[in-house]
Amino acid sequence: MRVLNYCGYIAEKNERAAVSSTHDTTHCVYGTACDGIITMDKRFARKCQAVYY
Repeated sequence: MRVLNYCGYIAEKNERAAVSSTHDTTHCVYGTACDGIITMDKRFARKCQAVYY
């Protein structure tokens, strides 16, 4: 997720969002043990799809 942000893929625009992305990363990691992830956050979902791919 950090590399995606660094490369500009759905990059966070401010510091507060960058701190929130730390939580997104942990949720993405936990999601690897699940059959699916349910979220309303489209940015998070797209990042997870890219990482899981």
